[in-house]
Amino acid sequence: MDFNYVNSCLNDKRFCSQKQDVSAFVAAVVQDKLVDPKTIYTPTNIQRDIQKTYGMDLSYMQAWRSKEKAMQLLRGTQTIYASIRGWIYCRPTIVVDGSFLKLTYRGTIFTASTQDTEGLILPLAYAIVDSENDASWERFFVQFRKTYGQREGMCIILDMHDGIWRATSIVYQEVPHCASRAYTIEEFNRHTIDAIDSRVKTYLMDIGYDKWSRAHFKTNRTMTMTSNITESVNAANKHARDLTIVNLLDFMTTLIQKWIYTNRKDAMEYEDRCKV
Repeated sequence: MDFNYVNSCLNDKRFCSQKQDVSAFVAAVVQDKLVDPKTIYTPTNIQRDIQKTYGMDLSYMQAWRSKEKAMQLLRGTQTIYASIRGWIYCRPTIVVDGSFLKLTYRGTIFTASTQDTEGLILPLAYAIVDSENDASWERFFVQFRKTYGQREGMCIILDMHDGIWRATSIVYQEVPHCASRAYTIEEFNRHTIDAIDSRVKTYLMDIGYDKWSRAHFKTNRTMTMTSNITESVNAANKHARDLTIVNLLDFMTTLIQKWIYTNRKDAMEYEDRCKV
């Protein structure tokens, strides 16, 4: 039996390189059209636009790979890194919340955010779960602790859901946590007093409710002691909560990237003005 063997390694490498070059080029061209997660831009649309603009005929798979690469470029790999790095320079206060989604199969999005010394919001983590329960919250905090650890003076501000209280008590036993949503005196009396961490309860009672309870504030103290971080994050993703899960995740990633970029740009411009 005769074997006719032809070494095609070099040709295969060139072929793979050409495919990568094409997908990288197309991805760079179309990524701006994928920024808005509500935009429907299919591989077929990519085929049509690239042919019309550049005269290139793409296969469906080439267009599909290009779209995937474009989405990776948009998502980036630096978002979570920027949050991790930024956390050590922010206030050691984490505000946690869960919001219902408007999807066909419902679900809930968990968010955890903090603020820098100027009061600007830095989202730290987000997750989409089937429902708000003990198991989902514990899983969220376990992953959060693996990523962000624990800082001196750290405090967790959360809402009234029992699952959050139980999860933080398990995962962050040594970290004080308090409620941020007792808007009325009745809600405060019903939920907050008995839930105060025993290590700080005496102190808080001695200084007076008006110093730390939103329900007892005589004026609107917004970000002082309590925070409107969750309201800001929820307002920002309100219209995206009816998207599919994949598109919602893309939206959140893009949102965080925009916030981080804007804050960094403002900080650099301020630094340049100070040098003048």
